[in-house]
Amino acid sequence: MIVFKDKLYQTRSDKPNENWTDEENVFVVEDGTELAHKIEANPTYFNFVLDAEGNLIDITPTERPPEPPTEPTPTEILQEENASLWYENMVQSARVEANEAEVSDLWYELMQGGM
Repeated sequence: MIVFKDKLYQTRSDKPNENWTDEENVFVVEDGTELAHKIEANPTYFNFVLDAEGNLIDITPTERPPEPPTEPTPTEILQEENASLWYENMVQSARVEANEAEVSDLWYELMQGGM
């Protein structure tokens, strides 16, 4: 695995432990090691830990920025609009039923000679 100073990395199965790039300012990390797994698990979100000679010996993971909110899909937008329409329809239906009950009560009272 080649780890670049910008914290990106590349691997090649045919050259797992050597610098196969033309770059001189890179770290070589043995594929499959604990350090390699840590780098793969935290791509670009880590700080280098170097020994006295400047060799990469470990990394310290850093906090990732929060994931941006995802935009709703067209299907999700339609589902939300559909739910809103059903809710409005149910409220309107409840109002109509309440009015019908009130009219019915008034009609009954009128038929009984009231009002």
